[in-house]
Amino acid sequence: MSRLRVVFPKPGFFLTDTTVQVDVDGRNVFQGSFKAGFELVVPVEPGAHRIDTRILLPPFSRKREFSVDVAATEVLTVELSYSRFWGNFDKSPKTARAPLVP
Repeated sequence: MSRLRVVFPKPGFFLTDTTVQVDVDGRNVFQGSFKAGFELVVPVEPGAHRIDTRILLPPFSRKREFSVDVAATEVLTVELSYSRFWGNFDKSPKTARAPLVP
């Protein structure tokens, strides 16, 4: 089993909070404060996976999809960053791979 780590560091420029939701392969793995940031670790099988994010800004919702490939026995970290220009997460997150330590 591999691990998918999704990180969004606490943003420092928001005055009001909203909700952010993260799904991995169609399964909700996080719903909480955008302003607080988050760090999740999701056990996944090796192979291709889809990360869907949704920022709920009533009356609008901002979505972004990311496709990642996780190798066997590794931790793939996907670090999301927010683009104030687009009002959404950047299209290309930073990624880092590390061996899975038992």
